[in-house]
Amino acid sequence: MIDERSIAKRIREERRKIGISQDCLGKKLGVDGFYISKLENNKKGLSLNMIAEISTALHVSADYLIFGNELRTDCLEGRTANVLRGCSDHERQIIYEAVCALKQILVNNR
Repeated sequence: MIDERSIAKRIREERRKIGISQDCLGKKLGVDGFYISKLENNKKGLSLNMIAEISTALHVSADYLIFGNELRTDCLEGRTANVLRGCSDHERQIIYEAVCALKQILVNNR
């Protein structure tokens, strides 16, 4: 069973983790901050499309928002995703470029 109150709580928690306002999240989604407030207070239902858009904006999986399932931290991909969680788009770009440069160095030194 899907617990809509838990989804709303996770949306609020993740938004706060990355330090953005309801208005800012709303702008990313093409809605206003009041709409986000309604979602976070479980006063407005969520469509699957909106869950997908919110998960993208908050850099979390839709699975996490719906069921609370964290990424597995015992695999490299999960640990890497957890490091990136909460980073701004600009920070993600810098990390990506650093990883690409490091990979090239490693390839050149094989």
